[in-house]
Amino acid sequence: MSYESLAVQGLLEMTERFGSSLMAKVNRYNTGESLVLQQLVFSHGASYPSELLEKAGTTSARIAAILKSLEKKGLIVREIDPDDRRKTVVTITEEGHQRAIHEFEEIAGNLWEVFHQLGKEDTEEFIRIIGRFFEVFVSIDADSSKPFAPVRPFFGQDLRSHSALIVKMLEEKGCLVSFSDNPTINQEESMHD
Repeated sequence: MSYESLAVQGLLEMTERFGSSLMAKVNRYNTGESLVLQQLVFSHGASYPSELLEKAGTTSARIAAILKSLEKKGLIVREIDPDDRRKTVVTITEEGHQRAIHEFEEIAGNLWEVFHQLGKEDTEEFIRIIGRFFEVFVSIDADSSKPFAPVRPFFGQDLRSHSALIVKMLEEKGCLVSFSDNPTINQEESMHD
């Protein structure tokens, strides 16, 4: 099996094992009200709804609902822009700012604990690798000539067979190098034929 195929299979297995709890933690701070509050802090406390919409990557109806909820809770205020009365400015309140800072501190504390447990060498290596991973990932053209293989779950199978089948399917679609000499996959094929 190629190292690329092993990496895809390993990543899929980790996602199956840790994905939902990890994504729940990440999404807690990266969606909805928390995301809007963070964006307001990064925007020095004020922004237009259209800017928040663009940064959140959601719908105008969703942003309107989030802003209404935040305003009702006293975390933001919406006012007419004195420079352009056709526009509304969203400003974070002191309470909203404190909530955003608390969430930043919680995230930073969780990351600090992870890196503490990893140790200096693993943390430095992780930062180097994840930085390189993001560089390469964002440089990949979504319209590249690589064929796209839709991935759907294989219910009722353990993690290794699930990931192995997905990797096998991707290889058959030409997205990954073939690994027909893998005994785990060959065993899976005979079980499902």
